[in-house]
Amino acid sequence: MFLQNPEDRLFDVTRSTVDSNLEKYCKLAGLKKFSAHKFRHGCAMKDLNEGIPDFVTSFRLAHSSTTVTNDTYRRMSADIERKLREGVRKGII
Repeated sequence: MFLQNPEDRLFDVTRSTVDSNLEKYCKLAGLKKFSAHKFRHGCAMKDLNEGIPDFVTSFRLAHSSTTVTNDTYRRMSADIERKLREGVRKGII
C-alpha cells in the first residue's frame, strides 16, 4: 500500500496502537503475546552491553538524563560478567 500524501498515516503511532497491532501479528504468527516495551528494553540492553555510550542510548530512549538510563538498564548480565572476567584474565582490567 502506498500513501499518496506524506502526511497520511496508516495508524497513529501510540503505545496502545503498537501494542494492539503487535498482539494481532503475534497471534497470526503463532507467537506468545508480548508488549512493545520489551523491544525498547531489549534495544537498550543491547546498546549498553555492546559498549554504546550511555548518552547515546539515553537520547534514543528520550530519557531526561543518563542517570535515568543507567538506573533503569545498567544491570549485571551474564554477558557483562563474562566480559569482565575475560578482561581480568587478560590483564586489561
